[in-house]
Amino acid sequence: MKLKLLRVDTKVIMGSFFLVLSSLLALLLPLILKGLIDGSSIENIGSKVFQSFLIFIGQALFSSIGYYLFSQSGEKKIAKIRKKVIEGLIYAEKSFFDKSQSGELTSAIVNDTSVIREFLITTFPNIILSLVMVLGSIVVLFSLDWNLSLLLFITLPCMMFIILPLSNISEKYSRRLQEEIGFLTGQLTEKIQEHELIKTNQAEKSVQDVLDNCIERVQNNSLKSDRVTSFETPFALLFIFATIAVMLTYGGYRVSAGYISVGTLVSFLIYLFQLLNPISNIANFVTVYSRSKGSSVALENLLAVPKEKFEGGKSVSGRGLNFNHVYFGYDENRPVLKDITCSIFKGQKIAFVGPSGSGKSTIVRLLERFYKPLSGDILMEQSSIYDFNLKEWRSKIAWVSQNNAVLSGSIRDNLCLGLNRLVTDDELMKVLDLVSLGDEIRSMKEGLDTEVGERGRLLSGGRSQRLQIARAYLKDAEILIFDEATANLDADSEYAIISSLYSVLKEKTVVIIAHRLSTVKDVDCIFFLEEGKITGSGTHKELLENHERYARFVQEQMIE
Repeated sequence: MKLKLLRVDTKVIMGSFFLVLSSLLALLLPLILKGLIDGSSIENIGSKVFQSFLIFIGQALFSSIGYYLFSQSGEKKIAKIRKKVIEGLIYAEKSFFDKSQSGELTSAIVNDTSVIREFLITTFPNIILSLVMVLGSIVVLFSLDWNLSLLLFITLPCMMFIILPLSNISEKYSRRLQEEIGFLTGQLTEKIQEHELIKTNQAEKSVQDVLDNCIERVQNNSLKSDRVTSFETPFALLFIFATIAVMLTYGGYRVSAGYISVGTLVSFLIYLFQLLNPISNIANFVTVYSRSKGSSVALENLLAVPKEKFEGGKSVSGRGLNFNHVYFGYDENRPVLKDITCSIFKGQKIAFVGPSGSGKSTIVRLLERFYKPLSGDILMEQSSIYDFNLKEWRSKIAWVSQNNAVLSGSIRDNLCLGLNRLVTDDELMKVLDLVSLGDEIRSMKEGLDTEVGERGRLLSGGRSQRLQIARAYLKDAEILIFDEATANLDADSEYAIISSLYSVLKEKTVVIIAHRLSTVKDVDCIFFLEEGKITGSGTHKELLENHERYARFVQEQMIE
């Protein structure tokens, strides 16, 4: 999606109309003053002063209306851009987030859109007002005295030869500055989120050094950008004031020689002073537009991020899942899964077990279709799961992550996340009782409306995992995936919850990813992974008898 900063709509047209009227009224004032100086009768002075007063009021009124209309248009466009970028991020492919920092993405949405907002609401209307003032003043100035006007407009191009190159340099530094601010935001967000890790490892000093380095990089790029910007306006003003001095000298000569009147010279100089701000705005426009262009490029890059396709695809049908010689790696040259071949039957309770780094959680990510295998396929009967409609496929799966997958909001909000049906409080409490969380929620003052804090920080790790399990059960999906889902529970709570879930999930397919074996002794089939390969499968008892590495793995956890 291409962001068009100068896109015109009805409000921009109306706003431009009122700003043009405001500029035209401003052009009348020096002419009225010329008439007063060059010999208006005493009777006419009052009427001309009244005319000036009306022009002032009209100019202020039309200008206010014009800027307000531009504000309405700009705010609407910025809101639309932010919504589009956020929508793009929400539906972006998982691989994009693997390579991105959340803080940098937040910076792009907040900072880059703020730069564009400034352009649309302030700079854009200013340039329209300024252009009318400059063009109108040129016409009036030549009508007053073409000699003075010709001299004036011979000197102005000299200013542009200096301002334009500086603006090009400013754009380059501005883009670098935005990138460094985004990187700093990303680092700061990460460090704040992991403050407990930093404190427990007494890493405050090293973290501060990293952030200080980021701040210094921002400062250096800011100074480079400011150095260029600081030259632009002073040089412009220098040329303008030099021009005024030349105009006064030559204008004084033409008055003394009788070519023009004193009123004409005063009027000419007033027009010249009126041109100061418009010319400065025009010179500044190139810089601000360059900065806004840089921000729009960053946002366009986000809008171009590949998105998951929820439309199309076949309807989900079939029983059971088959992994058919699946190879996968986050880096193509370093496979995480190697020749995974196994079957999961409908209604079966199975587990993938193995040491850390053996590829267990990667299997879940493939089932959720976050990634596609490098080779091989995952089939439901004869159809690849990647041929099914993605939205329908994910509606068939409930996933309980090993991470603290809880969002800010209430307990009710988290339980009902993504549900397309109304759920009664009784139903919510029933599922909370299932995970031994119901009594605790009833004892809370706000009950189901109790806030859980950012990323569920107000909940203990065990409560957070129980809440996730309850949410998965509430989804009523055909396939439930527990990815180290009980890691924060004690052994008794873990066994009680899993046992109660099994009793109500008899018809569901359950996939358990486990490093700890206490939860999987009673499943129908265990697949043991080592270095990305399935080296054994069977029940817990069968593997103990026939798989030496599994037996040793069990012994190490002392659960025999």
